[in-house]
Parts: sequence; structure tokens; C-alpha cells
Amino acid sequence: SASRGTLIHDALDRFFRELKQIGRPGTREPWGPEDEARLLVIGGEELDKARDRGITGLDVFGRHEARTIRTDLSRFLEEDYTFRLDTGAVPTHFESAVAEPEIAGVRLRGNVDRIDITPDGQRAWVIDYKTGSAYDFKKITDDDPLAGGKKLQLPTYLAAVPDVPDASAVYWFITRKGEFKRIPYNPTAENQELFRKTVEAVVAG
Repeated sequence: SASRGTLIHDALDRFFRELKQIGRPGTREPWGPEDEARLLVIGGEELDKARDRGITGLDVFGRHEARTIRTDLSRFLEEDYTFRLDTGAVPTHFESAVAEPEIAGVRLRGNVDRIDITPDGQRAWVIDYKTGSAYDFKKITDDDPLAGGKKLQLPTYLAAVPDVPDASAVYWFITRKGEFKRIPYNPTAENQELFRKTVEAVVAG
């Protein structure tokens, strides 16, 4: 559900912000048992908040749902370490506002879940967390990176990146439901031009 997705987003946001205050994680630093324990505590607190608000009803947040969320958060730490090991980048910005670029006369807005940057400031990865199924994203291919104009978030979110020479973006499915898949967007000149033309077509329509 949307509430479940918000809960997981909020838990991860709190976790990474908290650790950033003490300079963690370092480059390619693995997560330890104490990190997993802390994330699960935060997840539990967010679950309690959701119950207290009663927005979606207690049935949604039953024992099974709580177990699923805990399992997904634990598995995410494993996937996150693998990602950081590959990129050498460090989680740096969270819930960053897009710099409102204007494309085809339209000012685009949004908030990026996370931006990882390498210590030398040369490479960045814009990360958009997804907590649902990856089914609707199967149409994204190298030849059609925007899925026929239906997936425009990543090229928009790239405008949130600070002054970094080499930036790319990725949809990251962070639950078992999405199989923890990562679907990248490479902002080549060709892809960016396709994005501009797609926005023009949307506006014209």
C-alpha cells in the first residue's frame, strides 16, 4: 500500500540521516549487526506511528505486515552494501528538492529519495526508492528508457544533483515484492533529447 511505502521510505530516511551526522557509512563500509538492529528499531517506531494515526486501519499493519517490513529492511541493508561496494559512492543527500528545470516550457518539480556521491565529487547516483512491484517498469529498455513516455521521474530528478560531472539515476525496488531490482537511467545526450521531446509531446497533448 501507499502507507506501507511511506513507512519504509521514512524509516530509511531517518536511518541514513542519523548515520550521516556521525560520518557514516564510509566508502564501501559494510553494515554491522548493530546497524541492522538500529534500522529495525526505527522501522518499529514508524510502524507504531502509522498505527497511532490509524490512517489505513490496524488490519494492514498486522503481525504478518510487520514481519514483512522487518525482513525487507534487513535485506535492503545487504543490497545497499552491494550497491555502495560497486559504486564507491557515499549516501550524501536525502529528500533533495529538484532544482525545478524548465523543459518544453514546463517547470518540473519533485523530491529525490537519495543521492550518493563519490568522495572525489566526480560521480553521483540519483536514487528513487520503489516499494511496489517492478511489473510496470518492464517496458523500460535501452531503446526505450522512458517506457513510451510513462516513466519520466529519473531524468527529472537528475536536476537535483549538485555540481557533479558524471551523474546517473536508478529506480531501486527496495522490497521483496519488487525483487530488489535496480533499473538505471543513463542520461546520454540521446536519452535527454528523447526526454525533452517526450515532455513537449505531453504538453502538446
